[in-house]
Amino acid sequence: MRQAAPDPSYTLECDNQAPRESHACGDCRYRCRVVYLRPGFFVRKVFNPIAAATGINGAQFVTAIGRTSGKPRAIPAMPVDVAGETYLVSVYGESDWVLNLRANASVTVSAKGVERRFVAGEVPVAERDPIIAAYRDAASKTIEPYWQKLPNPIDHPVFRLTPA
Repeated sequence: MRQAAPDPSYTLECDNQAPRESHACGDCRYRCRVVYLRPGFFVRKVFNPIAAATGINGAQFVTAIGRTSGKPRAIPAMPVDVAGETYLVSVYGESDWVLNLRANASVTVSAKGVERRFVAGEVPVAERDPIIAAYRDAASKTIEPYWQKLPNPIDHPVFRLTPA
């Protein structure tokens, strides 16, 4: 019997707990793909650009260098400060900006005409909980459905931003 295709807005992964970089499972049906929740059209094309341009909920433009194109890629994001350090949290999982930061750690955060340069370092999964909790407290309730679909901290990459 043929199985229904999974919801295209996110991908599933197997239960193997090995780090994704070293995980090459051949026995699961999901081929160990990374998890990504694609935001809807309204969020991508209307809300995010307005939020970043106006600073709603602390949204700012984050610019990273594209891993394949080498061109600057700007996305709206909400950096969060925890214990005097600045972090970026991926609500949607393994998005393009996450892959870009892993390939090139240089990042620029800009808001209201002020640019700050940082070097991004990924936070280990074991240290993410307090940062994710602070992010969820600071962000609007509109992001809660993403945590309901992806409750595991491993699915939400977090980057510590160190001033360059």
